[in-house]
Amino acid sequence: MMEIAKEEFVQWKSNVVTEYIFKDLVERRSDYIDALRGYVRAGEHTSAARCEGMIEGLEQLLEIEYEDPQEDGKDA
Repeated sequence: MMEIAKEEFVQWKSNVVTEYIFKDLVERRSDYIDALRGYVRAGEHTSAARCEGMIEGLEQLLEIEYEDPQEDGKDA
């Protein structure tokens, strides 16, 4: 695993390009939520499950935060 300093992470997260990408990810998540509703109403369980997986993945990306490698394994 590659380690980066907290300052580098903060700089990356506040970068204009990163902010643009995150905005796009939010829009995609919204699109998948809308699609999920349609698949559930139509009874298309496989497509609904795929949408759920995509939504979960996007949420994990959107919630990314800096984790101090020196604090790994310690109780917070």
